[in-house]
Amino acid sequence: MAEFFSNGECKNTDYHTADDPGRRFAEADSAVTDLRNTNEEIMSIALNYQFSSPGYFSKRFKGYTGLTPTEYRR
Repeated sequence: MAEFFSNGECKNTDYHTADDPGRRFAEADSAVTDLRNTNEEIMSIALNYQFSSPGYFSKRFKGYTGLTPTEYRR
């Protein structure tokens, strides 16, 4: 799907942004499951959920769970 603007520009709207609450919580739940049930590196999990960096993923994860991904895995 695309959104067209009066100046002729077109923007792809088939995706959700990282700030979309529904996506954010669904991905946080999935990331928690991945951290709990796999030995996958935190960086790989961050990239799987399209975070720009492991540090940003860690910050968002901590905001959701109260723990960093490393603390959660302990």
